[in-house]
Amino acid sequence: MGEVLSIKFQGRQKVLDLIGQIQGRLGSPRAALEIAGGVIKDSVDENFRVGGRPTPWKKSKRAEGEEKKAGEGQTLVDSGRLRDSFGVQVSGSSVFVGTNVPYAAPQDLGAKAHTILPKKGKALKFMGRDGVTFAKKVMIPALPPRPFLMIQEDEDWEEISSQLLKYLLGGEFNGLV
Repeated sequence: MGEVLSIKFQGRQKVLDLIGQIQGRLGSPRAALEIAGGVIKDSVDENFRVGGRPTPWKKSKRAEGEEKKAGEGQTLVDSGRLRDSFGVQVSGSSVFVGTNVPYAAPQDLGAKAHTILPKKGKALKFMGRDGVTFAKKVMIPALPPRPFLMIQEDEDWEEISSQLLKYLLGGEFNGLV
């Protein structure tokens, strides 16, 4: 399994106070953390749907290619593996929203250009579009940051607070718990 890319739920006193009230009411913060994690995951999903928030992502070459028809191709979405890989995990008094897709971190944070050289032997061997390909080296271009695993400053904290208040008052809330 590759690296795990996740954000840790911290801060925001109003949200933490609500979680504390729920914990006092129920004896466990699990439900509150699942609610908060669900809102954050929905926010990540929205980032993919609109192509980056609050600032749109720089379009990928694949998404802006001339061979594409209008509306086809979306930055960071080819097969949908990355977009569809996010999950919510609650452990003790923490909630984690993240993915274990190995290329998530460089896509989210950006990456410098680099060269891949063979570790042993004279060439790299890999499957290309036309079958087996050999190369002495492979140049990997730089990736611009396209942040998708982030909390929208006001919008998401307000939604988390709203959902926690509904839960605390016994109302419905996205059907998460």
